[in-house]
Amino acid sequence: MSELALEFCDVSKFFRDKTQHEIPILRNTNLQIYAGEIVALIGASGVGKTTTLQIAGLLDKQDFGKVKICGKEAPYLDTALRRKKIGFIYQFHHLLSELNVLENVMLPLLISGTPKAVAQKKAKNLLELLKLEKTAYQSVDTLSGGQRQRVAVARAVIKKPALIIADEPTGNLDPNTAKDVFDLICRSAKENCSAVFLATHDPSFLQKADRVLEIFNSSLISSI
Repeated sequence: MSELALEFCDVSKFFRDKTQHEIPILRNTNLQIYAGEIVALIGASGVGKTTTLQIAGLLDKQDFGKVKICGKEAPYLDTALRRKKIGFIYQFHHLLSELNVLENVMLPLLISGTPKAVAQKKAKNLLELLKLEKTAYQSVDTLSGGQRQRVAVARAVIKKPALIIADEPTGNLDPNTAKDVFDLICRSAKENCSAVFLATHDPSFLQKADRVLEIFNSSLISSI
């Protein structure tokens, strides 16, 4: 059996309104996502998809229960673990405009202490694979939306993370570009044996996921 990349153990999360009334987002939730597995998350707007992904990515804290990354309990805001094990892709690319394309892709490796020459070689190889090598020294501001999102995917996968968190990664793209970006995420996950936990509203992507989970009544239920 593949290694567990992400595990929720009786995780509960509550939102508190202005009167401090607790509204449950997740209640006693258990979840297991294995290496190389692509799991899609769906649910009505405002139901807590982003919060669930942020808990999985150690960016938000559950109120009760445990989150484990690669079999080990993961403390909230464990920056070192997050940098080493998790890659993030958002609806907006969040690339740094003061860096060129190559530097944006290299950044996760440089932060983790990889020598610059090694990081540069890996980033160039990845850009070539994505047919973006001609953009390497361009400002990200000169790229199309689809190109920017492919650069964002490259940045997320370059360190071969155990877990990729993707929150509506194709939400701002046209259908053809969205398909290309989603295929890239899936291919990278399979090649690197990374688990993918992603939220999407696009029904065409759900067919390509290994599992589809829905947030319903503060629980994660199997949708397909």
